[in-house]
Amino acid sequence: MIQIYSPQNTNFNNNGNIVLFPTECTITANLNADWVLSLKHIVDGQGWWKFIVDGAVIKAPSFNGEQLFRIYNVELNETEITALAYPIFLDACNDTFLLDVRPTLVNGQTALNQILKGTKYTGSSNIIKTATAYYQNQNAISAINGDIDQSFINRWGGQIIYDNFNIIINQQAGGDYGVTLRYGKNILGMTQKIDRSNLCTRIVPQAYNGYMLTGNEPWVDSPLINNYPVVYTRVVKFEDVKLTQDAQEDEASFPTLAALQQELIRRSKLMFSEENVDKEEITLDIDVELLENVSEYSSFAQLEKISLGDTAVCLNEKLGISVKTQAISVTYDCIRGKTQSVVLGSFQPNYFTNNTLSVEKATTDIKNTENLVNNNLELIRQITNSDGTINAEKVQGILNAVNVQLKSQITASEKQNIRAVLFEDLDPASELYGALSIGTLGIQIAKTRTPDGRDWEWKTAITANGVVSDELVGQYIRGIAIEADKGNIAGFEITDTGMKKTWDVKESDGQTYQIICEISSETGSSTQNYIIKIYSTVGSEYILAISDDGNIECNEVRCESIVNKGMISSPQINVNMDNSSDTYGYNSNPFSVRACNGGLNSERWRQLRWYINNSNAGVLQPLDQNGTENSTCDLGEPSHKWSRIYLDNSPIVTSDPNKKKNQKLLDFSVLDFIKAIQPYSYNLKHEGNTAPIRFGFMAPDIDSAAKKTIGNIAACSYDNEAGWSLSYEEFIAPLTYAVKYLLNKIENLEEELKNASYSKSNA
Repeated sequence: MIQIYSPQNTNFNNNGNIVLFPTECTITANLNADWVLSLKHIVDGQGWWKFIVDGAVIKAPSFNGEQLFRIYNVELNETEITALAYPIFLDACNDTFLLDVRPTLVNGQTALNQILKGTKYTGSSNIIKTATAYYQNQNAISAINGDIDQSFINRWGGQIIYDNFNIIINQQAGGDYGVTLRYGKNILGMTQKIDRSNLCTRIVPQAYNGYMLTGNEPWVDSPLINNYPVVYTRVVKFEDVKLTQDAQEDEASFPTLAALQQELIRRSKLMFSEENVDKEEITLDIDVELLENVSEYSSFAQLEKISLGDTAVCLNEKLGISVKTQAISVTYDCIRGKTQSVVLGSFQPNYFTNNTLSVEKATTDIKNTENLVNNNLELIRQITNSDGTINAEKVQGILNAVNVQLKSQITASEKQNIRAVLFEDLDPASELYGALSIGTLGIQIAKTRTPDGRDWEWKTAITANGVVSDELVGQYIRGIAIEADKGNIAGFEITDTGMKKTWDVKESDGQTYQIICEISSETGSSTQNYIIKIYSTVGSEYILAISDDGNIECNEVRCESIVNKGMISSPQINVNMDNSSDTYGYNSNPFSVRACNGGLNSERWRQLRWYINNSNAGVLQPLDQNGTENSTCDLGEPSHKWSRIYLDNSPIVTSDPNKKKNQKLLDFSVLDFIKAIQPYSYNLKHEGNTAPIRFGFMAPDIDSAAKKTIGNIAACSYDNEAGWSLSYEEFIAPLTYAVKYLLNKIENLEEELKNASYSKSNA
């Protein structure tokens, strides 16, 4: 049933204003591109066609359930009206506005939550990759899939499915339902395009500075090289594969030519196995309706149910090559409720499709690494000897205990005649919603359905070859070894030499740097092998290095935002010892403290230098970043106050007339101000129930009284985070004026009384 809602009708849970009976109604959906509903309706005598107007909403069956589309184009002639409509989710292009949204080091689901927060739209994503993006003064559609570098699709990847007011962006839009197509001959209803322009079956790898494989055959061949009539050879440059002598200190490298060549071979093989460069690119444009007229139709019958993003295997029997393709465009007939045509394109996996654990920037911080180590210390103690070696018998004992428990289960089990069993609860409202498949090949567990609702998303499997899961959750992971040549552990990317984690840091001067923590046995340095090294892309200076001989070296941290990235939990202060003279000698500078709070070139740099001179032992001298004395430093901030300052003498405050301007004597208006203010007694909340009585003023009252009598005064200040503050010393001058005024008044009254008494006595 195809219904239409007038532009003013937003109750889409109920039936529409009328039911339409169009002559044509199709939905053409292109992967990560436009979705368009096209509708044609006769100009009928009942006037139903008059409901087809700009802004109206059409509800129609689609390949992923009933969907809402907003009409944006209408054409009318004497006999027929035609309308084009877009998915209603794209209304977000007009009725959302992101003032300043910054998803920072989060996964796909969290990023969508932040982008769509406070709107009527929702999003879901299974993308575990973490990334960062800034969205300012733009709509949600632009943020998700706009032509900007920081769009969700560019930063997190994924493929889009619109589902009314919800958007689904998973690593892959559809599923794999075992569809196999055999091509190699032209049949009615299918146009095929085979592209070998990028085909490569022999890679000649080349590293940085031109290093290659040695010998008479300096190449790596594809397992499919003999399936083609000619050898497709390509030189591939791996500029990131470097010898130690050619690499920068912070770059991963290889100490010998032999090690470098092994890496070239490994990377070349990955191009065949993961990037499929040895397989021709296939595009099939299939008219499903025309295929019904050919004898081979039974081989294509499943295409009627194919959804956008679903995968199919294209088999070239002549060459013995199978290529996985994806439905990159689907046209669905809403009237007949079936797929009308499909375009299958060469499947182009992104990095996170084949390697969901290898992420460029991780979400967890160094603290997680510490927890991971601490949680396993007890197990390490159990399986290690006093000299630090591994006790194999203790390890084997743990494994044997597990095997004994499983053996008991096997003994108690009863043999069944069936090979596999599927348990499932399809009610989303049920607490038991999910599926479990048990068979002779293993166990599969799922908790969510695919976006098209046709299958379960099987994310966990236990087989004879091991456990496969998108995520493992538990307090302990126990075993003899964890082996991985890619992926991440606790947010650290696994590299060829160890583990590495990178933070993007944006300075106040607009430049972007990186902070990198690397745990490795070798970092490319010819003089020292580092165990732990934290460094910045600002120059080549490191922040912290712990070497294998136990030495700990520190250096200056230049990036202001590192504090906010979870690497340092306290404000950034660096202490540099000056050994140019006697450390504590007369007139020397034992040490200085520099606080970086605004970027490398910011005026907010401050330095306090502790030095000794002839008359004062221990003087803190405020300096700017160039070492010039600068007394504009503040002690604390409105939201970071000191509780008490204990002094033997009163503070000395600058009061040089040469440093003041607009000097005026106070006048009678000050008396109006003094009359308007009200003193109070009070207790401070943070001092508890036994707090002593204090005396003072209320800053808002003072501010209001000043504005009514003498204008804005510096004594009152307000901070959004800290609230009101008051400088009590500012009251000394007006109170002094009031006292002087009263003294003069008293003296005049006394003189008048004296004169009156004298006159009376002489009367």
